[in-house]
Amino acid sequence: MVALRLCFAFAVACGLCACQPHDQSGQGAAADAHAPASAPTPTAYPYCKEGASPATCVNLHDPLNPYEFSAVDAARVDLPLQAGGHSAVATSLKGSHVAFNGILVQPSGRLYAVGGPGLAIAAAPSETATTWHVASYSEFADILNAITFQDDKLGFAVGGAGQILRTRDGGEHWENFNRTFASYKDPQRAALTFEGAAYAIAFADPAHGVVVGEKRILRSTDGGQTWDPVAQPLDGIALQRVQFTDKQHGWAVGSSGTVLRTDDAGAHWTAVPLGDSDVHLMGLSFSDTAHGCIGGGYKVWCTTDGGAHWAAAELAVPANVDTSESIAITQLLMRDAQQGWLLTRDGLIFHSSDAGQHWALWMDVVKASQGKLQGVELWGLSLARERAWAAGEGAVASPRPGGDEAALSLDSSPLLLSWSLQP
Repeated sequence: MVALRLCFAFAVACGLCACQPHDQSGQGAAADAHAPASAPTPTAYPYCKEGASPATCVNLHDPLNPYEFSAVDAARVDLPLQAGGHSAVATSLKGSHVAFNGILVQPSGRLYAVGGPGLAIAAAPSETATTWHVASYSEFADILNAITFQDDKLGFAVGGAGQILRTRDGGEHWENFNRTFASYKDPQRAALTFEGAAYAIAFADPAHGVVVGEKRILRSTDGGQTWDPVAQPLDGIALQRVQFTDKQHGWAVGSSGTVLRTDDAGAHWTAVPLGDSDVHLMGLSFSDTAHGCIGGGYKVWCTTDGGAHWAAAELAVPANVDTSESIAITQLLMRDAQQGWLLTRDGLIFHSSDAGQHWALWMDVVKASQGKLQGVELWGLSLARERAWAAGEGAVASPRPGGDEAALSLDSSPLLLSWSLQP
């Protein structure tokens, strides 16, 4: 079931699961005399360890090529959705054709979404902003899967081949960042790459963080300055989500029903048997150290005692819904000890109000659009103070020039969904 997440996220963008690899030669497009203002600063080897010679120090990944950078200010186009007494807003970004894998709402209200192709990072200053700034840092099919911020300035995004991007100015500029070596032939380099992709990143405190993905866990003890592999056997396993509940305790979930727990800020991990090795776990969320839920396929388990015991929840799936695992749960978040939300890949939103014991369909996004949304895929979810935000991709139908309502055109676009968290 590892292939569930490996190929689906950007099959549309790539056309194939094995997308063309990034040209690491650093040549890229023909050089322009003036690189864009928000492009990465071209520096040969900017991340050498203290005392190392820049002439002999190289990165795990070459620095981002400033001449592959592109950006667009995409105007948001909102489509109101109504179903069963519930309302939401579907938002497309006109002029952008990336697909989103993850979304984050900062406490300040600033929004970020990541995806691809092209290592895409989109940002908006607030939830009411009329435009999003969508930047791409690669000309190839490279993708980003998740984003997190330590504070308003320091943030990280992870994606294909274990790429780790870092910003130190609140997302204005990003740099390709990881361990440095004296030579590309250094055997330790192989231990710091993912065979396919990195899918999630989380920090237990400002110093300790982990990146998880295919067959590997990387850990940092210096605030993301350097990363080291964790000695955890993950043969054939793709870890999809990771979260810390405090400075010591954390959880990770993934394929083949894998549930891992750490009690020392990610240094060591212990497998927790769930009793179902067939489920591809994509959802993980603790609202506090005691209350949390995990989910995959159309199954959810929740705990009220910090993971000592997990109980299967009831997910009320309508009779006419396709329950194929490939289009099932992609994200799950608990707002607090009682309220929770989960998404499915094909646009279903479920809600729980009893600590995850029962989940009911809150909205079928495609049906609620009354035919104006097609090809919907939802991958990212973030909860702000008053609104929930989901992200993915979809085609929004709009009248063709001339106002012929019967002749609708479909423009593939990044898709955002938002709805009120108030009763």
